[in-house]
Amino acid sequence: MEMVSFGLVFLLGYCGYLVFTCLRFPTPALMGAIVTSGALSVMGYYPYFTNWPVTFAANTAIGIMLARQINRDVLSRILRLAWPVFVQTVGFLLLSLLSGLFLYWYCGSDHLSLSTALISGATGGITEMIIFGMSVDSANVGMIAFIQLVRIMVFLTLLPWLPRLVRPFLGGEPQPAQEHRPEHHPKLSRKFTGKQYGILFLCALAGALAGFVLRIPTGALLGAMVACGVYATAVNGEYSFDTRFSVAAQICIGAVMGQRITPEVVALMGSLIIPALLMSALMLVCCLCLAFLTHKTTGSSLETCLLCASPGGLTQVAFLADEMGADVATTAVFQSARLISIVAVYPWIVLPLL
Repeated sequence: MEMVSFGLVFLLGYCGYLVFTCLRFPTPALMGAIVTSGALSVMGYYPYFTNWPVTFAANTAIGIMLARQINRDVLSRILRLAWPVFVQTVGFLLLSLLSGLFLYWYCGSDHLSLSTALISGATGGITEMIIFGMSVDSANVGMIAFIQLVRIMVFLTLLPWLPRLVRPFLGGEPQPAQEHRPEHHPKLSRKFTGKQYGILFLCALAGALAGFVLRIPTGALLGAMVACGVYATAVNGEYSFDTRFSVAAQICIGAVMGQRITPEVVALMGSLIIPALLMSALMLVCCLCLAFLTHKTTGSSLETCLLCASPGGLTQVAFLADEMGADVATTAVFQSARLISIVAVYPWIVLPLL
């Protein structure tokens, strides 16, 4: 019976994914599933099923997907850009903390708990921050999803226009559209074989179980990501990940999260739009400062530095980098360092404050 209940919620989430894809929403699988399952919960029709196996499997799959960013090529690039990557990574951790405290101050403790504010202000991905929020009892994942979505939409809307707007202040020549395409280093990695995929899966499962048993924040996701990244780096291999697994994992996370959407949460979302926009404006100013520092220290184009310092989704920012003629490889290095540090380090900063 529980399988039937979950199947129903998953099917509705998939329908939401199709609709949100047509509407060109960021992370359509996650947000579509949240909206459809949340609607069931608000109306009182959300069916019962055991949540933890679903979230464990989804977190493990997302961890495997994120670990694709960890390889010898990326590590060698991080070493070459060690100082600017370190400065920007620390900057994003501090910006996440500052944004969360701003939300808490602006909204007040009566409207937004400290845990919800700190996780909402994080510059990680929507999926990863929702997973983190689900592991904190006092966090309201509905509000986290809403504020994170506003932030992503603001940055993805403004990013194509930012180089033209800020060039008079930051300087630099426009980036030719044909330059700085991704570099390929065939000697640094090779495609996984079938046997290596099996070992990769076992590594992911072992890492996820270790993180889950040790009660590490977002333990299954972080454990799978670290284990797969270490294995891929050790064998100097590169593996592919069918995007359908990522879509299914995000639908599962959204379907489980929808259970926490209540009429009270929906009523409060309208009052969060102003603080969410103000927080995004604060992030924008700070990210422009980080972009300026990166521009001066690396000599990279203004387009590349703005994309490196943007807290948008990694996939979306990489796609924009290709469209804008920026250095996609350098952008991916900075974005990967940001995402990995937020997932791996930020929970340890936040939890002692709660």
